[in-house]
Amino acid sequence: MTTKRTLIYIFLNVMLWHTLCSKAQPVTKIAAGGLHSLFLKSDGSLWGMGDNTLGTLGLGTFTQADQPLQITSNQITEIAAGWLDSFFLKSDGSLWAM
Repeated sequence: MTTKRTLIYIFLNVMLWHTLCSKAQPVTKIAAGGLHSLFLKSDGSLWGMGDNTLGTLGLGTFTQADQPLQITSNQITEIAAGWLDSFFLKSDGSLWAM
């Protein structure tokens, strides 16, 4: 996928996320990976969507997520997304990778 197509894909993911969750907890941080996106909400919950063929979203499956899915429920303070991996930092200082 070209860089332009990747950016369009990420933009559409963010717009879908905003539309689906406009009345829910606000999103405070976004991390864009190669073909997936992570969203940190104000309640500390972590959500993600996009390509998951290598378990990039940490959902315990390898199925693509076409809509935002909750990865973990609370205590997340920071997020990062690489090309084929994802990371998050919990409030206790532990680092998790997917």
